Amino acid sequence: MNPVVNVYHADGGEPARIAALEEIPTVLNTDQALRMFRDQGQILGDALIDSLPGGTLDMLLVRLLEHRASLFRVPFHQGETE
Repeated sequence: MNPVVNVYHADGGEPARIAALEEIPTVLNTDQALRMFRDQGQILGDALIDSLPGGTLDMLLVRLLEHRASLFRVPFHQGETE
């Protein structure tokens, strides 16, 4: 996968730069993991909502909902074939 993804921002939306540069830290328990994933998801979601056109957000939701929710530490696409 290309490490840089370029997409359009909405008319009047704020350009966003999102970088996933560090591996997930070691988490000691499920509560810490849930809190970390919730916080990271909220930050990412807010940035995308503030930047992307509604149609892009709709298609992103469709793409994400094609996958199941997970607390795994690996990418969703690992082992999948398309």
